[in-house]
Amino acid sequence: MSGKGKLKFLEAERFRVIEEQAYGVRGGYPVELVWINRKRIQVFLTVNASLLPEQAHQIQLEANQQGMMLRAGDRQVFYDWKGPVEQVLQSVDATVSILQANGIYPPRCCAICGEDAPNAAMLCGKRYDMVHSNCVEEWVQKASATEKQGSYGKGFLGALLGAVVGILPSILIAVLFQAVSGLLLILMPICSAWGYFKLGGRRDKKAILLCILSSFVGLGLSLISWDVYINCNWMGMSVGEGLLYTLENMSFSGYWNHLLANLWDMFIYGIAGMVLMAQYVKGRIRTGKRTVKEQCATLVGTDSGRTRVYTGSTSTAEHTDPVEMPNYTEPARYETPKNTFGSNSFSKRKKDSNKGWDPWD
Repeated sequence: MSGKGKLKFLEAERFRVIEEQAYGVRGGYPVELVWINRKRIQVFLTVNASLLPEQAHQIQLEANQQGMMLRAGDRQVFYDWKGPVEQVLQSVDATVSILQANGIYPPRCCAICGEDAPNAAMLCGKRYDMVHSNCVEEWVQKASATEKQGSYGKGFLGALLGAVVGILPSILIAVLFQAVSGLLLILMPICSAWGYFKLGGRRDKKAILLCILSSFVGLGLSLISWDVYINCNWMGMSVGEGLLYTLENMSFSGYWNHLLANLWDMFIYGIAGMVLMAQYVKGRIRTGKRTVKEQCATLVGTDSGRTRVYTGSTSTAEHTDPVEMPNYTEPARYETPKNTFGSNSFSKRKKDSNKGWDPWD
């Protein structure tokens, strides 16, 4: 099936397709489909609680009889599907039947507030889970307000100060031990990023650019500092004379070329530090996670016995034909075991708390 055919088929089944992933609700269970390649799909179903060992063993036996290999994770049942995309939902329905027959129920609590009777499903962290639509509205407001906090000006000032602090170790090594240690300049960009966040810089992708700019300023200051040190140590100048001599030479066109030719290793170490700094900043601003808009794009509602596919803002919704939701009784509550049955090859997926998901932890 072509890409457009896959899209139309899944949208007809009330799934949201975003790049190489699809999200929907099947039999009351949140379902996430992840395309590994054209022939392989990873299927994840979220359940009410992590399976007990005997439950996991039983569903594995029943699934094996139907040619599937189910595995149990943290509040999830998952398996690999290799076959046409139009048949993957048949396997999902078969899995739903197995889960219901063994008393393994869909999520009964909102992943955001932890209260009962959720009426929608949304990607929460790394797991597609059930939520209240009004909790999503509150979460969007909170997330939007958090994204707008901070100041570029204060952050850039902090980055400059951090860069200055970052070049001090290499200068101290030179003064105390008369040795050149360009390797320590790797710390300078990281100190710059630390200063950016310490003074309350805004946490978005522009933070990387501001930290890189401040790192280049710090790198220039470090090269100038080394030139002053060379003037003082080799030419017998005082600090003031060495600084004045360096400032005078900066007006010549070949000064920086000469400086880089003699201190090229420091420049390389500084660039390497910037690469590490960019990864550090990405972790702090959470660029590796989905944005509010991307997470809301996965929102699918199931309230009042109807499937409701949300488009764009959570306040607007597109209603589709009614679907019959499964009838089941409230399961007995039990403690979630720490260890789950079977090997989990997807252990890198984030384990979220059953009592509520906070995207800003």
